[in-house]
Amino acid sequence: MGYVVCGFGHRNIFDGIESADEILVLKESLTLLLETIIENEESPVFMTGMRGEFDNLFASVVRILKENNKSIKLVLVEPYFSDALNKYKDYFEVMYDSIIIPDEIAGAYPKKAITLRNKWMVEQSDSIVSYVNKEQGGAYNTLKYAKSLNKTIYNLGDLDFE
Repeated sequence: MGYVVCGFGHRNIFDGIESADEILVLKESLTLLLETIIENEESPVFMTGMRGEFDNLFASVVRILKENNKSIKLVLVEPYFSDALNKYKDYFEVMYDSIIIPDEIAGAYPKKAITLRNKWMVEQSDSIVSYVNKEQGGAYNTLKYAKSLNKTIYNLGDLDFE
């Protein structure tokens, strides 16, 4: 699959952000980081789970960068099949280059499937781009898992995982 970058963060990241300037700084930092990855890696693949505010920001920045670099890919990794995938098929086909539901987590209880999907994304990735600023929750636990696998981690939150 080439160089794979997994992007995720806390479901709600804008709660602690007090101004539009802070959001712009986060978006600019994310854009610069992804541009650097694109410059240094051939045809990177960016994966996300589309479950929170950082996931959506990550995907939107990748889409903007795709306008000038058609070789990069944006992949949605879902933890299980949902009716929305069929109901909004045209939307998903426009917004993502592909959608993956890992076979390894088929049949898992939905809440557990999200955790398993996050671990699967980390395992497939060469590097992690995240926004984690709290020592709790699924994003935090997933970053701890990434660190245990010695993945390259770029955390745009205020916790240091390197």
